[in-house]
Amino acid sequence: VNQLDVCPLINLPDTWADYLLLLDKKHRHELRRKMRRANGSSEKIDWYTVDSSHDLVAEMEQFLKLMAASDTEKQEFLQDEKNVEFFKQFAPLALENGWLQLNFLTVGGEAASTYLNFDYNNSIFVYNSGLLPDRYSYLSPGILLLAHNIRDAIEKGYSIFDFLRGDEQYKYHMGGKDTAIYMITA
Repeated sequence: VNQLDVCPLINLPDTWADYLLLLDKKHRHELRRKMRRANGSSEKIDWYTVDSSHDLVAEMEQFLKLMAASDTEKQEFLQDEKNVEFFKQFAPLALENGWLQLNFLTVGGEAASTYLNFDYNNSIFVYNSGLLPDRYSYLSPGILLLAHNIRDAIEKGYSIFDFLRGDEQYKYHMGGKDTAIYMITA
């Protein structure tokens, strides 16, 4: 048995106020500051979750565009058509089964950040994300959308917000606590 990686997750409390208390003082202050800045912005900031009333093909194109724009590794990953096809084939099946949570944060009507999560068994599993880092970085759109996702999960009474594999710092800043991922060889 070997530990392979970590998987940060949040055991969601009953209220947003209780969630904020899970964060250390510095990160709670930073999150509140970012939210205040967004609320005071002269640009209209909104968010939505894709459902059957949306054009899923167009929304997935937008997701892939933001995913590629957010990181050079993601951009390289998406240059392989097999990876793009995976997203395009999986999304309709996940939506049909109620497992897809694809959402966007918009600034002035333009998509600024996105998350593709799985909604399953009273839990949210963060699968991938994207954003326009150069255009809206002053608003921290990725963190704002992540906070909206966490708040939405709390309001729906979900129990777990799972960041899945990887120890990226933002996961801990948002309250993630490690669980171990093991490889068992028999």
